[in-house]
Amino acid sequence: MLILDIGCGCGLLTLILSEKWNVIGINVNKDRLNIARKIVKIDFKEKFDLILALDILEHLKYPNKSLKKIHNHLKSNGLLIVSIPNKSSFWEVLNLFLKLEEHKHYWKPNEFKILLQKYGFELIDFYPRPMFGESLGFLPFYKNFLLVDILLGKMTPAIATGWVFAFRKIS
Repeated sequence: MLILDIGCGCGLLTLILSEKWNVIGINVNKDRLNIARKIVKIDFKEKFDLILALDILEHLKYPNKSLKKIHNHLKSNGLLIVSIPNKSSFWEVLNLFLKLEEHKHYWKPNEFKILLQKYGFELIDFYPRPMFGESLGFLPFYKNFLLVDILLGKMTPAIATGWVFAFRKIS
């Protein structure tokens, strides 16, 4: 399996995935990319079985162009995993107020699904990112708490910090 990790940061996830699969990580941040280059080689001659775009599309000036490129670099029936923030979550409201991160775009889950359908993807599944679970991983009861946190996010989407989507390329 060949995987592309777009916005790989310093390559931690890329490194973990590369223990089992062939992974290419890319990033626009030169410092982080230099770290990632030590882990993987960049080669775009082949199409990918899986593309990861985790917390990246909301930062791009032209996400539609990127979605088209992602589609072109994905094999037929390939998978795309994307995560996006929830603008109405407590953390994003705080972010907007304090200007900690620059997010150029926000989508509601249904809007995002429709956008990806326009680019030849079908939704397989999506779930809310937990509001607290990511920051409480050190707790012994973390797994139970995470499950409750995800269920709360499904029942009350406004408390989710964002969403993770799985799409399949259909055309």
